[in-house]
Amino acid sequence: MAVLLCAGGPAAVLAAAAPPTAKTSLATLTRDTPFGEAIDALRNATTPPLNIVVLWRQIGDGADIYRETPIGFDSIPGLRLRQVLEILLSSVSAGGIARLDYVVDGGVIVVATSDALPRRRSVPRVYDVSDLVAAPSYAPAPGMMRMMMGGGMMAGYGQGLGGYNAGAGLPGVVGSVAGSTR
Repeated sequence: MAVLLCAGGPAAVLAAAAPPTAKTSLATLTRDTPFGEAIDALRNATTPPLNIVVLWRQIGDGADIYRETPIGFDSIPGLRLRQVLEILLSSVSAGGIARLDYVVDGGVIVVATSDALPRRRSVPRVYDVSDLVAAPSYAPAPGMMRMMMGGGMMAGYGQGLGGYNAGAGLPGVVGSVAGSTR
């Protein structure tokens, strides 16, 4: 399965069965290549061909861009298909009435003006975060608090804390103080 990644957008699943393999080189694109031919070169750059739909009437009416419009850039070998498509759309629509963009809908790349493309739908997702808000598993048991605060095995430890008396306990701390519990 091939994936075309869009920065800030969803991943595009471009083929259903087998992964596409390189078929033709996009390095043959020149600044005088018509936009329609560049789209065909992109479509046929892999086997099986990419599912690209260009809303020609919409971009003609909305952006004054047609199949014969020169792409205005020379291709650079080694670019990913996503990069070539983004550069192609930016170059063709540079300085124009409207900006061209694309979305991936059900494995089909749809090219149109940015205003005509459907908004990306948010998908609500629910995550179990109870382990993030529960008491940490390393917290001592309530009975162990007295031991840690200077009682039990560490009875002498409290003496070095500015005259703290381990037998008296700390005010407001649950534990035993001279045999009684607070």
